[in-house]
Formats: sequence, C-alpha cells, structure tokens
Amino acid sequence: MALRIAAGADPLDIATNHGVNDNQPMVSFWLVMDAIHKSPQLDIQFPTLHEEQRRLQRSLREEEVWTEHASSLWVDIRYPGTTSDFCFDQSSLKDKLEQPGFLHSGLCLFGDAAYANSSYMCSPFRSATGTQDDFNFFQSQLRITIECAFGMLVHRFGILRKAFPVNVTVSKTNVAVLGLCKLHNFCIQSSNCGDDIVASDFRDVSNIIMEGGIVLPRIDRDDGSDNRWRYEEEDRLDNLLDGGQHMDDHDRTDGGAGTKRYQDRPFMNTLF
Repeated sequence: MALRIAAGADPLDIATNHGVNDNQPMVSFWLVMDAIHKSPQLDIQFPTLHEEQRRLQRSLREEEVWTEHASSLWVDIRYPGTTSDFCFDQSSLKDKLEQPGFLHSGLCLFGDAAYANSSYMCSPFRSATGTQDDFNFFQSQLRITIECAFGMLVHRFGILRKAFPVNVTVSKTNVAVLGLCKLHNFCIQSSNCGDDIVASDFRDVSNIIMEGGIVLPRIDRDDGSDNRWRYEEEDRLDNLLDGGQHMDDHDRTDGGAGTKRYQDRPFMNTLF
C-alpha cells in the first residue's frame, strides 16, 4: 500500500483493493517512511573517503553508467523552494568541505551562479565572453546531472508530481520527501539498471491528474510505445522547476566556436 501511495495512487482506491479502512493506506505510508529513517543503512551521506570520491570522479570522466550519479549524495530540505542558494552557507556540508583534507585534492563541486567560487566550489563566470563563455558552456553540461537526478526521482514517485494533502504538515512533507530520496537511492544501488523506471499504473496517473498534478508528456502515454524513463527534453518537467535553464550561464549562439576553442583546455576534476 505504501508503494502505491508513493506512486501517486488514490488512498480510497488502495483501501478498496485491499479491503481495509480508508485511512490505512496513508497510515502504512507513514509507517514505511518512519522505518526508512530508522535504518542507518539507508542514510544519505556525502562520501568522506578520498578513494570513494576519486572513484566517483573517475566514473564521470570515463562516462560509465551515469545512473549511479542520479542518486543523492547529500540532501538538505530545511528551506522553502524560493530560498537563495546562499542557504548553502548554513549547511553541514559546507562545514565539512571547509575542513582541510576533507575533499580529495584537485576535486570540487560545480554550482550555478548563486554559489560563490572557492577551493571546493566552482561556479560560472558572470558576464562571460570568449573563453570564459566556453567554460560556462561545459560547466553547465556537468550541472545537468542534478536535473537528471530530480527527473528520475519524480518519475519514479508520482506523489511528488502533485500537492500533498492539506492535512499533512510541512515537517511531515519533508519527512516524506527525504524518505523517498533514500528509497530512490536504494533502488539505484540495488539494481544494475537504476534508470529502469516505467510508466505508472493508469489509475495512478488518473488520480495525479484529478488532484491537479503534472502529467509526464511521454512516459504516461498508454499507447504501447517505449515508455521507460530517459533524459530528454520531452520528459523535462518545467512546471516543477524554477523556469530557468542550466544553459543560461552562457551564450548559446557561440556554442560551436566555444566547443572548438575548449578542446585544448585542461579538464576540471569535478565531484557532484
């Protein structure tokens, strides 16, 4: 029952199918969320071992199966969606990154223009031209990983494509979102095909629509076509994003020339 709730199903439909009281599906969902948070094996932790950090960086450079990098390495949902990225200054991750030796030498994180450049954070140039604009182009390509991660998460769990019930507090909503992030990581790490996300049951899709949720343009079509998740523009849920594009940091009219000029530039070691 909890997984059907996570998929975006109607609790009344679940209760009817299982022959239980109407409130039992949501009770089951919250019990599962509590169990997930009580399991230390499912905790989301930024890698502290240099060997693990280097392994992630090497796999990015060698273009290995990218779905591993769609899992969450760190999550903080204490702030509302309109909060500036400067809330990163208040995070526990920043405290760790500023500790000498925590991050392997030569590695850094890539952030958007809201983040300040530092020894561990690489953000794009402002008002960039020439080679700086070339750098911003390729830096934005690396940041697309986080967009893919959110895309996989909301495609897997349809409950994230609609509003939570009005009787669910913000704190409980945070509990659910963090629990689903942990469950999403578990699915990726427990499977050789972490991106094997298929369409939701048509009844769940109908419920998402009826509750004002967002329909997946391609994957929710019940036409017998290939409806497994993959990153492409048609699957991008703009209504769940802030309206911006990860490409906004550079001038796309100069993309071809930028690619040519960038080929001789050294590769920046990155860690997401």
